[in-house]
Amino acid sequence: MKFVSVASPCARPRPAQCFSTGLKRQLGNPYRFRAGPGAAVLRRASKAILMSNDSEPKVQVLEGNREELDEGKFQETVAFNFGGPKLAIQDLSFAPGSTPVAVTIARPLGIVFQQKAAGIRDIWIEVDEIVEGGNAENADVKVGDVLRCCTAVFTVQTPTDMSTWLNPNKKYNAEAFYVADNKKFEDCMNALISNGQPIDLPDGSKKEVDSISLVLERRSSDL
Repeated sequence: MKFVSVASPCARPRPAQCFSTGLKRQLGNPYRFRAGPGAAVLRRASKAILMSNDSEPKVQVLEGNREELDEGKFQETVAFNFGGPKLAIQDLSFAPGSTPVAVTIARPLGIVFQQKAAGIRDIWIEVDEIVEGGNAENADVKVGDVLRCCTAVFTVQTPTDMSTWLNPNKKYNAEAFYVADNKKFEDCMNALISNGQPIDLPDGSKKEVDSISLVLERRSSDL
């Protein structure tokens, strides 16, 4: 499956996705992009323990939370700031010798992602190419970086008001994060592309998403 974007150098027949400029056309089988993949992921993403404020970065690896695991692996806690009262957090395990990288990049990203696999169960998505002079290059993203998490726009529904049948549930777009570990390539690309939709603010207005936050795993060259 291959998608070609305007002014993109990414036209090659392989399962990769280029995030350079807006999508121009699709090649191969028709595929429908949707904004709301993985509602269960959104529920898991609601876990939050830390107070948020305007000075917090959009995404960060929290200091002092590293935990050593078996076989040289380690766990870190990443936190996303969506402007609410608390930070949304997620624990992630990393390979020995790797480095967690948290970065927020203006759209368009300027990245070609490709899915890779080792056996049946070990599947990951990594940076295959970086568009020269693009936003990802300016943010120091590297070829080979593995996508672990990204921000995404999900369609959620307000709680049911049982007091009157005249007050139906309302759907709105909200920003959350998506964990890419062992997920289908299409679903991860959907999550990234969903950032093209505006989010709904509490005052009823809409806000365009001008950047995407990524958590990447920069693996050691000797792995």
